[in-house]
Amino acid sequence: MGNYETRMRLISETNVNVANNTSYVTVAFDFRRTDYSYYGYNLTGDAYWNIKVDTQSTGNVKFTYNWNFGQNVWKEVARRSFTVTHNADGKKTINMSGTLYFGAGVSPGTLTASGSAALTTIPRATTPTLSPASQAVGSAITINLPRASSSFTHKLTYKFGSASGTIATAAGASQSWTLPASLAAQIPNATSGAGTITCETYNGSTLVGTKSIGFTATVPSSMVPSIGTVSISEAVAGLNAQFGAYVQNKSKLKISISASGVQGSTITSYKTEVGGNAYTGSSITTGLLTSAGSLPIKVTVTDSRGRTASKTQNVNVVVYTNPSIVTFSAVRCTPSGTFDEQGTSMSIAMNFNVADVGSKNTKSYIVELLKNGSTTWTKVVNGSVYSYNSTYIADDAISVDSSYTLRLKVTDYFTTSTATVDISSGFTLMDFRATGKGIGIGKVSEKDQLEVNMIAEFYKALILHGNGSQYNLFDKISALSTQISNNASQIATHTTQIAGKAASSHGHGVATQGANGFMSAADKKKLDGINYAYGRTALITIGGGSYKDVGINFGRTFSKIPMVFLSFYASSQNTKYLGLAYFNESTTGATIRITNGGGAGYSVYVNWLAII
Repeated sequence: MGNYETRMRLISETNVNVANNTSYVTVAFDFRRTDYSYYGYNLTGDAYWNIKVDTQSTGNVKFTYNWNFGQNVWKEVARRSFTVTHNADGKKTINMSGTLYFGAGVSPGTLTASGSAALTTIPRATTPTLSPASQAVGSAITINLPRASSSFTHKLTYKFGSASGTIATAAGASQSWTLPASLAAQIPNATSGAGTITCETYNGSTLVGTKSIGFTATVPSSMVPSIGTVSISEAVAGLNAQFGAYVQNKSKLKISISASGVQGSTITSYKTEVGGNAYTGSSITTGLLTSAGSLPIKVTVTDSRGRTASKTQNVNVVVYTNPSIVTFSAVRCTPSGTFDEQGTSMSIAMNFNVADVGSKNTKSYIVELLKNGSTTWTKVVNGSVYSYNSTYIADDAISVDSSYTLRLKVTDYFTTSTATVDISSGFTLMDFRATGKGIGIGKVSEKDQLEVNMIAEFYKALILHGNGSQYNLFDKISALSTQISNNASQIATHTTQIAGKAASSHGHGVATQGANGFMSAADKKKLDGINYAYGRTALITIGGGSYKDVGINFGRTFSKIPMVFLSFYASSQNTKYLGLAYFNESTTGATIRITNGGGAGYSVYVNWLAII
């Protein structure tokens, strides 16, 4: 019979139709003889061939032949063309087969062949691209649709979180899409999120294929929480009814904030800034308002996306300070107000102020007198004013035989400020108490002790004895006062040194010296707790044979009337004939009296130290 080989060949692929997803193929059926040359013929017409591509067939095609060709030479029997429909994805591999019948009695009788061939992939479903791929909600992106055929259309849909919708139903080569602002509600705790756009490609009403692409939706910086209302009211009971305003150092604010998130976000924090202080929470009460004038209230809220919003409101705070007693002094006088150490009337100098708080503050003052040895205060004068700076004469109000304490109380809505001043008994050079145990010099004796109401000049040291020690009082006071006034930055160091030196000069042995200096730890603790104020007067001129009174202000209010120490400033003129004393002391100040026993005038500075 001989040896034969067959094959099926894809000759060509033409007329690729993207819209119809088809191509036109031509295939051929070949054979050859591998052992000898081939010679054969059939002229009767009963020979036939057929070619099949997939399910398409030529059927049996009869033919005549007279072939004579060499060994291993391929002989094409026939070729035929077919229109082939590709798969839905545009790909296609065809299966080819063929049959050759040589006719009755002709060798080799019948030959068959088969084979396959991959065709060109026809573009099908459109693959979209985005410009840009990340966009803020409320803004547009362009969906580019590079379709394989101009006849293709597209249905575009999106999904973002649980939100979904249709973008277009018959999009062509591109489509603009504005991201709905409502997409932000799908990401309440973030500023961006991922979504998907699906593109269905149609040829007419036939679905060609589906492709998807991801996109990122962002929350724009303009999408922030909102502050609805900031309610501000007085937190201290009674103040609004009394003043109708916020009062410095007395008012507190009650602040309530109403705020909401945006597109699904929630408020996570509240911050309120008032007068340099920050508070948290939607409802707060501030501390006392220490500043006067227009006071900004800044509220900031933060939502679950970390976005913030702020709102500022201003409130007006009315100036307020506690009643201030600038000056309060009193001396004995005649009914006409002339100074008289034997007078039974009082010349009372008062200078005080009450903050009016928009003329709504309450105000009153009263001057009261307490006789030494009594417990009952009696009214001297009272009134209701916001300020007073004058002298009041209380006629025939006191006895020359007694000393008194005079008290001024200035009261407003909030508090009372008080100052006191002592008035000595009438002047007498020396008076002996009936008990035989008291002497008064320059005043009536009222106690079983030595009482001095005259400027005293000592030409020798004043030595005090007690607790086994002796103290040269004036030396220590003068040194302490001068050092404090002349070198304020070393007050604490000098005070400790002076106390230590004093202890040494008073005979303390080494065995009694503590680690804190020449004193015990307990004494050192007491010294460290001293409250003091100090200063120096302006230049004071005193005529010969006269005296001059000068008021000093401590610059603070002590909890009780302090001791006052006085000394002449080192650069002052010769103070041989000068004396120092003080009176009318209060918690806020005192009056210094400088006496000049010489014939000439002097100008001096006076150092003062007030200590409790």
